[in-house]
Amino acid sequence: MNNPAFIYTPESLKNAKEDNFLISLAKTLFDKELFILSKPGVNLELIFKNFYKKNVRHIIVSSGDGTLSRILGAISQTYPENEFPKITLLPSGNTNLIAFDIGSLRRDAAYLLDIVNKNITQVSVFRHSIALSFPGTNRSKVLGMFGGAGSYEKAINSSRGKMEDLAPHRLAILGILLKGSFQVIFTKKERSIWYRGVRMPWLNKPYDAFSKEIFFTLVTSLHKLPYHLWPFWNDCSGKIGFHFLRVSSFPKSFPKALLTLLISLITRNILPWIKENQDYQSGQTSEVLAELHAPFILDGEFYPPSKSGFVKLELGPQFEFLV
Repeated sequence: MNNPAFIYTPESLKNAKEDNFLISLAKTLFDKELFILSKPGVNLELIFKNFYKKNVRHIIVSSGDGTLSRILGAISQTYPENEFPKITLLPSGNTNLIAFDIGSLRRDAAYLLDIVNKNITQVSVFRHSIALSFPGTNRSKVLGMFGGAGSYEKAINSSRGKMEDLAPHRLAILGILLKGSFQVIFTKKERSIWYRGVRMPWLNKPYDAFSKEIFFTLVTSLHKLPYHLWPFWNDCSGKIGFHFLRVSSFPKSFPKALLTLLISLITRNILPWIKENQDYQSGQTSEVLAELHAPFILDGEFYPPSKSGFVKLELGPQFEFLV
């Protein structure tokens, strides 16, 4: 494998809170053209065009999920799919859901040295992406691995505003979701606000029979989430696709559903009753076309609605991670 390139995001939560030792070390290990600071305004597509010309086949990324999402998009725009570079992820962001899923837990200088000097044998882990696009517009597709809409947006905003400095972002989101859920259960005002969600009818069969309004929806191509959370269930055994969960606006038995989710943290199984309730839909799919006039969040990044009012989610290209 040729010499790797290194991409570092200074604004990522863990990078911003630490000294510059890792970045100082990286400057001594990588050629100038292969050492990239990913700051706002940086043209990643142009950078990866240059990487492709230089035959770069391995990218080491010190960032969070949001920057990694943009990197995956830039790779898909500049490399042929059968020549995608391999990726080593040094988890440095808020959620680090992708790093958790693939088992990439280290981000220390010794690890970086071992990778560059080939002192360790890395193992390949493959994950598909989810491609988000806006039909009827000229907006480019974006790639990610975990997203959602509806009250999920409120949970993200709340966690950023209230708890980001107190806990890892993924724990903040979980805390806000639980806090909001109990408010939904016990207070009429919060119940009305949270349960209402947004209008998001799914237009392609067989999902056109789903409710038109959602409390929230979640999608992921990951295989596991932190804290043993896994609110999805799969009725499509062996099917290749991304997981989805749709909860209708003003869902029936939501307190019971919340209890089911909490029980699943222990049993790692979703209780059967929820699978039979039409307000809770889950499974796997390779494509969703939906109407949405509210933001969609993918890997922590907010994507505003288009004038066309449509969003499309598709199973995206597969990437190889080295851990």
